[in-house]
Amino acid sequence: MDGGPDSSLTHGPRKLFRSLLPRAEEIGLVARGEIDIDRLEDHLRQAVTAVHAQIGFAHQHCGWARVL
Repeated sequence: MDGGPDSSLTHGPRKLFRSLLPRAEEIGLVARGEIDIDRLEDHLRQAVTAVHAQIGFAHQHCGWARVL
């Protein structure tokens, strides 16, 4: 969880959506040029800061085991 103008979590959604955007445009989910990826991080940061919100991501857990 994180939020505010200095949050390190706002770049993750931009990177994710940058990879998904070509397919989203291909299937008609969004129109070409409708989303400005280069400004997405700034918009997200401003929106989160304006309402004093937090950004949360799914928790991931890893484990290692040794089979004898």
